Amino acid sequence: MTILRSLPGVGRIVLATLLGEAAEPLRKRDYHALRSLSGVAPVTRRSGKRCIVLMRQACQLRLRAAVYHWARVAIQHDVRSRARYAELRKRGHSHGRALRSVADRLLAVACAMLRTQTPFHPQHAAVAAAALTLVPSLGSIATTIPPSRPAPWQSAARSGSHPEGGEAKRSTAPWRG
Repeated sequence: MTILRSLPGVGRIVLATLLGEAAEPLRKRDYHALRSLSGVAPVTRRSGKRCIVLMRQACQLRLRAAVYHWARVAIQHDVRSRARYAELRKRGHSHGRALRSVADRLLAVACAMLRTQTPFHPQHAAVAAAALTLVPSLGSIATTIPPSRPAPWQSAARSGSHPEGGEAKRSTAPWRG
């Protein structure tokens, strides 16, 4: 409970709703179930010619409202959440879509914190990045090892092309929300 309470934007009502509505996925640290239950995971509808990505409607409404308010308050108090929200808005996403993306990141952080049993620390990413600069880079070792042969998914004939020979087409349908 203290671990979740340490996250930016989590108050007592949001915490009570998370624990009440999603106790089992939180206990199992099941990120994908939390995404689906809270409505931040998008739904992809595909036909032979179109691919449309929509907002998930089949979710727990109380949990969706709690996660919405969690993300809304987090962008007011957390620098990284605010930067992510601003980046998504600059790219043309709606307010709701940007908040769902921030909430998705917060759910991933919450699951990781519960797995490691550590409270939220806002400067953790900066400390981790500073630690990586102190460790010698392995890039020079990786460039000296010659590749044996490309894996099937790295083949030029298969990467990025449609089975009929043309490029795969995606719909540019706007996000709802």
